[in-house]
Amino acid sequence: MKNIIKVGLYARVSTADQQTLPMQIQALRAYAQQREWQIVMEVEETCSGASDERPQRDLLIKAARQRKIDHIIVWRLDRWGRSLTDLLNTLKELEDLKVGFISASEAIDPTTATGRAMASLVAVFAQFERDLLGERVKAGIRNHFKLGA
Repeated sequence: MKNIIKVGLYARVSTADQQTLPMQIQALRAYAQQREWQIVMEVEETCSGASDERPQRDLLIKAARQRKIDHIIVWRLDRWGRSLTDLLNTLKELEDLKVGFISASEAIDPTTATGRAMASLVAVFAQFERDLLGERVKAGIRNHFKLGA
């Protein structure tokens, strides 16, 4: 008899204006179905990447702790982690739980040495990009007020 792999799907957008949740969920379902994995949870969330509140993600982590799922599949790493530290901490917890974590669009599977290295590199650059964006926004605001607009 074939071992059934149970997975949880996690999709997130930062604002209600973004319309990619259906696309993310569809892609995650296709990823799981292609591998003949059983989808036991689908989680969608709308919240800022900087927000500390992610109740739906927390439900998925709770399911992992209870061994209700074998893998978590996300669209991209930046959909999962609030920060580089949060991303690495949650990936470490999932690794300790022996729950796989897969970023479908980036083809990253941190259950392998190469996947862990790639996940870390992508996370570092994602944090760098967020930091640069924040600096540009602050500079724009300062410039706006200097010009007296």
